[in-house]
Amino acid sequence: MLQTRGRRRVVGGGVSKHRSLVDTLRQHPDIGLTTGADSDLMAAAESELECRLPDELRQLYLASNGVFEKRGEWFVVWPLASVVERNTFDWDLYPDDEERADLVGFGDDGTGAPFCVRRSGIITEYLHVEPDRRIRGHPPRRVTQRVLVAVGF
Repeated sequence: MLQTRGRRRVVGGGVSKHRSLVDTLRQHPDIGLTTGADSDLMAAAESELECRLPDELRQLYLASNGVFEKRGEWFVVWPLASVVERNTFDWDLYPDDEERADLVGFGDDGTGAPFCVRRSGIITEYLHVEPDRRIRGHPPRRVTQRVLVAVGF
């Protein structure tokens, strides 16, 4: 479901869903699309990630190598180079975290909570809890981020 200017719009299924989604994104004034990834770039990214991305996500990348939200100035869907860089960095940083090793982040909601797919193909939701943090002028609080595993294989 895509929210545009206070209205919710459901996009149809199949390959046409991606065209409709991309067409809708192109028309939105706050969304910036880039040139689509070519098959060589897609293959190289999947090789580095050691998995095949879901068809829905592949189609989106072939249409636009990243989706940029202009007002918030962030990539909702990261470019493939960032997908590889961020995930391999995290996998190296947490080599014993099997849960994280199975996730491939491909974008985020603007607050740092990433959208992910599982390398194993299992659809799930992952809850990430950080220790108490102090934010200037506020009491310590526990930070909980819900990571959306948005697309299955």
